[in-house]
Amino acid sequence: MTNIIELRAVSWHRGSDQILRDVDWTICPGQHWALLGPNGAGKSSLLNIINGYQWPSSGTVSVLGHPFGTVDLRELRHHIGWISSAVTDWLVTHHPGDTVEALIWGGFEGRLMGLPSATHVMKTRTHEVMERLGLSAMAHRMLAQLSQGQKQKVLLARAWVAELRLLILDEPTQGLDLRGREQFLEDLSHLVEQDGGPSVIYVTHQTEEIMPWITHALLLSQGRRQIAGSKADVLNDADLSRCYDVPVRVDWYQGRPWIRVTKSS
Repeated sequence: MTNIIELRAVSWHRGSDQILRDVDWTICPGQHWALLGPNGAGKSSLLNIINGYQWPSSGTVSVLGHPFGTVDLRELRHHIGWISSAVTDWLVTHHPGDTVEALIWGGFEGRLMGLPSATHVMKTRTHEVMERLGLSAMAHRMLAQLSQGQKQKVLLARAWVAELRLLILDEPTQGLDLRGREQFLEDLSHLVEQDGGPSVIYVTHQTEEIMPWITHALLLSQGRRQIAGSKADVLNDADLSRCYDVPVRVDWYQGRPWIRVTKSS
């Protein structure tokens, strides 16, 4: 089967600064990855390269079986979803008049905008997903009128209707309270665990957000891949302490890793 992502010796420079250094990363079908690392480690740059918004200074990139340089990236992005507070802010700024329902319709074409019209099939699918996520009563409201948790649900609904092959979540629970975070993670789990659900890259600083269905983890530090593999092998005291440069201990509870600092630096 075609791999979801293949990065080989990917480096990226911004001016004289080297942000990424010889990063190798393979995501196989059926795998879901957590991506962790301190601020400035290069996580956002890596995501931008995967989405084709940045071109690597060296190395090769293949996403969903398509080597970069041989594929129309605009078409490829129709199969990739991105959930982050930055995407939410962009939609609020550039499409303030679009309703929640129209924004979710936009997910069918992977567009960061609503569609002017929708087919009966699209409407039916949209309403089913809105009902499941508790968004039906907000169908005709504007995104700016919603709470942060509701806004993130709208992005999740867009991904749900699109039947994507790859879903990238960049600190998606930022700004959510504890209840909102757990509800979002539960809704995300339902999406991922359904038949034909997308492969996931989940970026977070909070290890307890790494749900049981996440299979692998990559630690990025100073632009380099520190360690990658099954999450049980990667998310350990020694490697996380080295990655974040602070001594920590990892405790596993109900399949989720909870991290705590063991002493002040």
